[in-house]
Amino acid sequence: MREPVVPLSFSARGTLTHNIQTNLSRLNFTIPQNEMNEQVFGVGIRDALLQLQTQHQLSPTGIFDDDIKIVIERAIADLTISTQKYLPYGKTVV
Repeated sequence: MREPVVPLSFSARGTLTHNIQTNLSRLNFTIPQNEMNEQVFGVGIRDALLQLQTQHQLSPTGIFDDDIKIVIERAIADLTISTQKYLPYGKTVV
């Protein structure tokens, strides 16, 4: 059973936000460097989520929730098969 995600939105900070940024970057979304440095949920994440939500017929909220988490996980899994490593949410890279 999947662990539910507490919805994250604009101005959230921390490891989960950083992992979202990293995974969106792997999907070729551009996250501004200052947002990456500060591990903040800013316009970069919001805009990427809005695009993904629209592409996958989800309500375009710009909020990171369970539905968009699944979309991102599946997209990363497709990449992982051939080229990349998935960074699970809530985990820290050592």
